[in-house]
Amino acid sequence: MVTAGANQAFANIVLSCLDASDSAVLFAPYYFNHLMMLTGSGIPRENILIGPRDPSTMLPDLDWLERALSPADKSKKVPKLAVLVNPCNPTGVVLPKRLLQRAADLTAASGTWLVVDNTYDHFLYDGTLHEMPLEAPHVLHVSSFSKAFGMAGWRVGWLAYHKDSNLASSLLKIQDTVPICAPQLSQRVALAALEGEGAGAGWVAEKVKGLEGNRKAVKAALAPLDALAASEEGNDFSSLEASRGAIYLWSRLPASLLKSGELTDSKIVEWLVKRHGICLVPGSACGSPGRVRAAFANLEPEECTRAARRLASGVEELMEHARRGGGGELPL
Repeated sequence: MVTAGANQAFANIVLSCLDASDSAVLFAPYYFNHLMMLTGSGIPRENILIGPRDPSTMLPDLDWLERALSPADKSKKVPKLAVLVNPCNPTGVVLPKRLLQRAADLTAASGTWLVVDNTYDHFLYDGTLHEMPLEAPHVLHVSSFSKAFGMAGWRVGWLAYHKDSNLASSLLKIQDTVPICAPQLSQRVALAALEGEGAGAGWVAEKVKGLEGNRKAVKAALAPLDALAASEEGNDFSSLEASRGAIYLWSRLPASLLKSGELTDSKIVEWLVKRHGICLVPGSACGSPGRVRAAFANLEPEECTRAARRLASGVEELMEHARRGGGGELPL
């Protein structure tokens, strides 16, 4: 089904697969629009189960998912839908095939729909591969032309559902009563992006390759902050190194910076905007306080280099504040 973007594809699925009394699973950090769609469709917030990720890999904890899909308290409802994002927004982590297959097996056994959001499937680095091996009646895939094909605002995405899912009628009802269809002009542009001379996956791959400089610059700017956080946690895990997909880098904030409770990720993001003219997304917006997300794909290389310098300057000031004990107000 061709939709008005991946967000509408997910909306079609939620409205077709869930009733207001059902529950769903997201993994923190999650894509905030997924949470908004679930709550906006009438699912009570307490019915949205937020699963953890392995702190040493940032991969979804499927042992937790297995327990959530087989609750010891039989009076509790089994979640009706679970969502994975591959590569992940906001962390940039790419899911391995074995994890995807296990998630498919667990959700099949519990009668749960599994949604895999592949919006950033073309954005891969360091030789990483995107796996999309799942084909089953309970598995739904969504994706978008907005990012890889530079069509943000043209609103074209898609969802793929199995012929034996019995979802066609419900999905078509939602499609027909909300957008009817993605704009025809946009669909023709998307088709040309796939079939036109010099277009397709090869064109996208070259464009993604061109992001390496941006990624490297932003990664270097954030590295001291994430390294200090790792040191304070007593490990050498790098969330920046784990970010091998999408258009984002995900960094922890040092505990020494946040320990008094006066500073939060949101306050630090606001300070970076006002003091250094650089904008990140606070991890709390994605269900993971004490982190920040940096996007590196929306700037030309020269602009990104300047932005990375401003970010590095902000990070240096944050590091100094942490060394002095953190907390309190940051200077404007």
